[in-house]
Amino acid sequence: MPFELDDLSAFVAVARAGSFREAARVSGLSASGLSEALRRLETRLGTRLLHRSTRSISLTETGARLFERLSPALAEISAALDTVHAQTDQPAGTIRLNVPANVARTVLPGILSLF
Repeated sequence: MPFELDDLSAFVAVARAGSFREAARVSGLSASGLSEALRRLETRLGTRLLHRSTRSISLTETGARLFERLSPALAEISAALDTVHAQTDQPAGTIRLNVPANVARTVLPGILSLF
C-alpha cells in the first residue's frame, strides 16, 4: 500500500510543532488540511499516531517510533531535492551561435566573457 509523501511530511510537521495550528503556521498549510492528511495516514496504517485532545496533541508509542525514523529520512529527501534545484538554477552546457563573421569578430568578444 503506497503512502503519500505529503501525508508523511504532515505527520512530521505536526509532531515536531506539537499542534496542528503551529504546524500550519510553519508549513503554510491549513490546520484542517494537516488534520485530513493525518487521518488518511492513520487509516492506511490502521493505528493511531497521535493522542488528540481539545488543548494538545501527543505522540502515541507507535507515532513516536515513526517520527524518530521519518524525521531523518524526510530531511535527506529534502536535501536531495535541494541539490537538484540548485543545479537547475544555474544554466550549464554548450552555447552554439550561428552569426555572421563580422558579428563574431566585433560583438561577441565583448559579451562572451559573461558566459
